[in-house]
Amino acid sequence: MGDGGAGTVIEPPHPPYLGGVRVPSRKCSDCEHPSRDGFVSTYSAWYPEPDKRVAYRTLHCPTCAPTFARMLQNQRGTLSDPESDSMDLCNRCHSNVDGVFCVTYLSVFVPKQDRLDIECWNCEKCAIDLRTYLQAVGSRLPDRSPESARAGAETSPWATLLGPI
Repeated sequence: MGDGGAGTVIEPPHPPYLGGVRVPSRKCSDCEHPSRDGFVSTYSAWYPEPDKRVAYRTLHCPTCAPTFARMLQNQRGTLSDPESDSMDLCNRCHSNVDGVFCVTYLSVFVPKQDRLDIECWNCEKCAIDLRTYLQAVGSRLPDRSPESARAGAETSPWATLLGPI
């Protein structure tokens, strides 16, 4: 770094910079590149046990988001006749699950669009495929078990301000 004299290039004081322009610190979960155009954010959750929630957050840049969208569409599948006796079929592979589904819940936030809530009702094998991907590229979110929700309610500043209702 120079002293600022003629012909001396002054380096920016704080990385990360690329060509003198600040690069966003958030990176795509798939390609790990930053994006100046924003991300599709996805929050996913499932319950391996009735009171145990597992949740992950993923970010998808404009380049990777279409691939992620195709994967989700594949996971959700399509059943030709929703009025048929297909209530026990996996949405993805159409195998019979005898009413025992592994449901993965996703909230997808596309920039400048409304939130999209998706439920993937799959057999165990298909659910594992999706969940393994989310675990591999996502960031684990803290548990929001019923016990932690009750503990948070006890320390709520609203209770102090409003008193008993």
